[in-house]
Amino acid sequence: MSVRYGAVETAYIPNNDDEYIFEEHFRENSEKIEPTFHERTWWDVVVESFLIVYLLITAANNGMIMGYSAVLLPQLKAVNGSLHIDDEMGSWIASINSASIPVGALLSGIFMNYCGRKGALLIYAAMVALGWVFILSAHNCTVVLIGRFIGGIATSLGMVPGQVYIAEIAHQKKRGSYGSISFIGLSFGILLVYILGSVLQWRIVAGLSIILPIVSAVMLLYLPESPVWYIRKGKIDKAMKACLWFRRNYDEAEEEIDELINRVNREKIEREISTQSTLSILCSRQVIKPFIIMNTFIMFQSLSGVYLFVFYAVEIIDKIGDIGFNNFFVSVVTAAVRLLFTIIATILFAFVGRRPMALISLIGTFVAAFVLGTTLYFAENPNSYVLATCLLCYISANTIGLLILPGMMLGEIFPAKVRALSGSISFSMFSLFNFVFAKMYPLLIQYLRFYGLFWFFGASAFLGTIYIYVALPETKGKTLHEIEDYFMANNLFWITRNKSSKETQRLLS
Repeated sequence: MSVRYGAVETAYIPNNDDEYIFEEHFRENSEKIEPTFHERTWWDVVVESFLIVYLLITAANNGMIMGYSAVLLPQLKAVNGSLHIDDEMGSWIASINSASIPVGALLSGIFMNYCGRKGALLIYAAMVALGWVFILSAHNCTVVLIGRFIGGIATSLGMVPGQVYIAEIAHQKKRGSYGSISFIGLSFGILLVYILGSVLQWRIVAGLSIILPIVSAVMLLYLPESPVWYIRKGKIDKAMKACLWFRRNYDEAEEEIDELINRVNREKIEREISTQSTLSILCSRQVIKPFIIMNTFIMFQSLSGVYLFVFYAVEIIDKIGDIGFNNFFVSVVTAAVRLLFTIIATILFAFVGRRPMALISLIGTFVAAFVLGTTLYFAENPNSYVLATCLLCYISANTIGLLILPGMMLGEIFPAKVRALSGSISFSMFSLFNFVFAKMYPLLIQYLRFYGLFWFFGASAFLGTIYIYVALPETKGKTLHEIEDYFMANNLFWITRNKSSKETQRLLS
């Protein structure tokens, strides 16, 4: 059986009750709420504002989880603390949330499929709150570790469904801008937890951190489920109603539902006639090449100390010397600078290519880290202004590219067939690198000292600069098909690409 929606005739998909919903039913039920505007309306502004606030709050949850160890560890290591830990336990508390991220990444796909995007995000909010409850009520280090482990699961449990949900419900022209908001929210969450930790006891900080996931869950209750998920489950009527809620325009919603139905039908046909297994696609040139490039980029991101500083900010600031201010206050300043440069970076990405931003970030990180390490090595009592300037330059440089770019490029560099799977694997690799590096922190300090640690950051950024210059392709302004064509071409590195090939010419044009 087929049904005509608008100008497109498609194979009709029955809902779960095998009932068939016709176009007249949609028109009859949508006329009451459809203001037939094709221009931007007040409802568009309300929905967009609501989504932006929701995105900021959700990303801030993850930022608070990541940054909490920086304010927790100094308080737990204090002699008069309610719990006392050594460096070994501190490294576990800082790193264990990264170790649990792959678990959440695996569960997120299951929850998205069976519970929907909205259901998965509600589970995420509950998991975030549960992790904070464990920490709030902890009377020994084991319970703190459990809370941090749950928080790590929640981080990835919300990140993937959140990106998928926003991509599926946002207007096509707004999807790119929504992606950058998550990084701003992440930096804001780190700043917020640093501020709270600088003036409050760690249990109180954990208790206050429960507020954000509750607020995000309440906001989510007012949003419909993704129309894409409804279509894939055969619930065409609910998909139309959800789409009408977001678009408030029947013609636009009808066209979008047409496209979604056709896309799902095409995917089913392609799966039926395809002779390629998922494993064979993952092992193909067009996947292996971007996979190696992105995960090497992620490795240099970790080795350059981007997230290690987030995990141990207060402790590192305390050990590098007297900057002239309270260590907690300086950590708040570094987080504020990170937030500022995250906003600057999201603006610059609209005008500057990925490669220039990555190279500027890596070179800046190399210079700032090298100067800071050299200052710590040669100066017995280094000038506080020099230390503060080098430290803020280091934070600014790695934020403007290293912090943001790998996450941005994961959604555009892999082929559509395995984009979600490849992205999940790369995200798991990201968490593995951060776990190992954060766990090795006491060992690194023992053998390298703090001047050596920053030399290590600088050396990693320098090697990363060479690699990115040689291998990273420019993807700004290119379609996903053009990027796929580039990786299918016979080239190994970006600088040795065949500039005369048809695929490369199209990518360069």
